[in-house]
Amino acid sequence: MTSQEKSPEKHQQPAAAMEVEVETEVEGGVDRSPHVVMLSSPGMGHLIPLAEFARRLAVHHGFSVTLIATADFASSSVHRAFVDSLPPGVASVILPPVDVPDGMEITATISLTIVESLPALRRIVSGLKRTARLVAFVADLFGTDTFDLASEFGIPIFIFLASNLFLLSLSLHLPALHESRGFLTPSRCQDASRCIGPTSRSW
Repeated sequence: MTSQEKSPEKHQQPAAAMEVEVETEVEGGVDRSPHVVMLSSPGMGHLIPLAEFARRLAVHHGFSVTLIATADFASSSVHRAFVDSLPPGVASVILPPVDVPDGMEITATISLTIVESLPALRRIVSGLKRTARLVAFVADLFGTDTFDLASEFGIPIFIFLASNLFLLSLSLHLPALHESRGFLTPSRCQDASRCIGPTSRSW
């Protein structure tokens, strides 16, 4: 799917509107330029780093990108201004709102929002698959429930981690730390270095 014209309507199109456009573009064949699908977890803090990655792919490397976001902030003026600033190679699609119970812990709310959005996400990816050469599906750590869906369409999967390198190194080392030292809690650790594990120099 191509998105070469910049306009508020283009960037903020809902899923339903996108499906209509997809059907129109099927007649023109498949765009063979590399196209990346990105899914942002709920919240501007998740959307902004992913959008910056999309911007760099489009501006510096010639990719086209469909940036899919949840509906939590879609109606805000901040969100509208942000997506309007995206370059022509990046199209923004908003998932339909989903029902999530109140009072849930924030990480559970984010994860459930992603899970409940899977049917709409499937329709979007299916439409893109018919019109674009999809070379990657990118999501952050809260979007891993979508990976089976991407695999069904034969799209290579990538996790985007916007945190610093130390946190990435720690996350990758935690399984080995757990196996070698058992499950450690602050109350069981008098030595802070034993809780944290090896220094980054030895990773």
